[in-house]
Amino acid sequence: MIGKYNIISTDTLKILEEFATIRGFINKNMEWILRVHQKY
Repeated sequence: MIGKYNIISTDTLKILEEFATIRGFINKNMEWILRVHQKY
């Protein structure tokens, strides 16, 4: 049981890390997109 919970928690952490990375990437691109739109 403990082994299964460790695997689940590790997978969850990986998913959360990937989600956070993707979210940060989108936020950076959104800032750039907004700047480009303000110029035109």
